[in-house]
Amino acid sequence: MQVIETLKKYIRDELAPERDLVDLDESLSLIETGILDSMGIVKLVDFIETEYQIKVEDQDLVPDNFEKIGSIAELIARKT
Repeated sequence: MQVIETLKKYIRDELAPERDLVDLDESLSLIETGILDSMGIVKLVDFIETEYQIKVEDQDLVPDNFEKIGSIAELIARKT
């Protein structure tokens, strides 16, 4: 649960500060809603690699892994 809360805070504070994302749901499509774009994914990957001391490989950079907070958390879990 800690990973999800950390991801929510990063997305709210760093990737979408102009949006009102007080109740950011784990199943919300980040890509479809425009919260996460290609530049946002680059920033998020950098944050994940630094925060969790993991390497996100090129083959991990698929939309399914970044579509929702839950899928990002699953990616982190697989890598740790």
